[in-house]
Amino acid sequence: MYGRALAADRILVKPQKQDRNRLGRFERGTSGNPGGRPKRRGSIAAELHRLSIELAPASPEGVGKGETWAHRIARMILERAAEGDLRAAAIALERLDGRAVPTSPEPDLDVTIERLPPPPA
Repeated sequence: MYGRALAADRILVKPQKQDRNRLGRFERGTSGNPGGRPKRRGSIAAELHRLSIELAPASPEGVGKGETWAHRIARMILERAAEGDLRAAAIALERLDGRAVPTSPEPDLDVTIERLPPPPA
C-alpha cells in the first residue's frame, strides 16, 4: 500500500501531512495547491513575434541601421534567393503567394474503365 512499509513484523506509517485525513487524502474544501495554477507563460511564437518588431543592431559598416529583426530576416531571405538559393526562393514564394495546393481531379467525374480486347494474332 502507498505510504506504508513492512519492517520486522511491524507496519511503519509515514507521518501525516498537513490538511490530509488518515488515508492521506485531502479534506473536503482543502486544496493540494493553495497557490493555484502558475501563471501561463507566453508561447514561443508570441515571444518570436515580440522580438521580431524590435530594432536589430546595425553592422559595423552601418548596414541595416534602423531595421527590425523581421525586416532583416526578410531581406536576407530575398538576397539569398536572388543569389540562387532554391530553399530561400521557396520560402519567399510561400510567404508571398501562399503554399502551393496540390490539385486533384474533380470528385464528381464519372470515370469508366473498359477492358480492351486482345490484339489480333
